[in-house]
Amino acid sequence: MAEWLNRRLAADTRVLVSPARRAQETAQALGWAFETIDDVAPDADPAAVIAAAGWPDAKTPALVVGHQPTLGLTAAQLLGADGREMPLRKGAVIWIRSPRRSVRDSAKLVVAMEPDRL
Repeated sequence: MAEWLNRRLAADTRVLVSPARRAQETAQALGWAFETIDDVAPDADPAAVIAAAGWPDAKTPALVVGHQPTLGLTAAQLLGADGREMPLRKGAVIWIRSPRRSVRDSAKLVVAMEPDRL
């Protein structure tokens, strides 16, 4: 998955990582500089993850390395299914884009990829 991401991430992507050991190991495998953020720790509130990423106003893209169910709930909230969870397997990537800055309900799913699909 790291190889797949490295071919697609913008050079200015911020990598936000949970302080949990497994998330830290995953981020290290990516080979990018990253920020350890408590707001993406296990059982974090999806609103905190969204705020940490600067959605939708961030000037640069963000990659969040975190945990279920938090990331699934966050993705669902961004995609308009608030209160539901998007099921994600370990190592999965969900790429969500906002085509227009400052429009919270304009999120579009670009890719949902699981490691065994590569």
